[in-house]
Amino acid sequence: MRLVLATFASTLTLLVAARAPAELLSLQTSTMCEQVSTDVSRWTPALGPVVEYVADVFVSRGNAWIGLGSDATGYWSAETSSVDACDDLSCNELELVHTGNDGKRRTWRVARHDEPSLKAVVKKRLFSLAAKEWPVATLTHDETMQVAKHAADGSMAKAPTWWVEIVRTKGAMRFGIRAEVEGCWCTYRWRAWVLAKG
Repeated sequence: MRLVLATFASTLTLLVAARAPAELLSLQTSTMCEQVSTDVSRWTPALGPVVEYVADVFVSRGNAWIGLGSDATGYWSAETSSVDACDDLSCNELELVHTGNDGKRRTWRVARHDEPSLKAVVKKRLFSLAAKEWPVATLTHDETMQVAKHAADGSMAKAPTWWVEIVRTKGAMRFGIRAEVEGCWCTYRWRAWVLAKG
């Protein structure tokens, strides 16, 4: 499922994209910061090689949160952080992130969107991480992905604190974008937390 999330006003609109089986979800919320949009998806081996998939999404879309699967210690994702200091995608950075079962996060920088030969850079870095820290060959994909609750017409009374929920046998995790003001710029970074079981 591929979702597109955007923050800027105070309603939520749900539109079904023409390409099945994707959904286009446009979240709109009031913030001090400008618009940010993110493609949200969940990779499984049926979608082809993970390195190719992540590289294609980041190069073509610029903003992304991609669920990659679980290992014994937590959940892996590819996440984009951004800053509105740039008028285009050049400030966006892709990171490989492991969110532990205890909620602690480890982050590995993959690439910045303005790097020359971007797709090759992303693939080379991901292959390097797969050879060391990222156990891509043994990840499991039995989780389900949900998006923030919204009305049938897509409206939402207030901005969501979480945008994506991953439900696994070891418990659920929620992910959301935090907008922060740094000087005169707004930065957008993903954050995560673990939900208590039961």
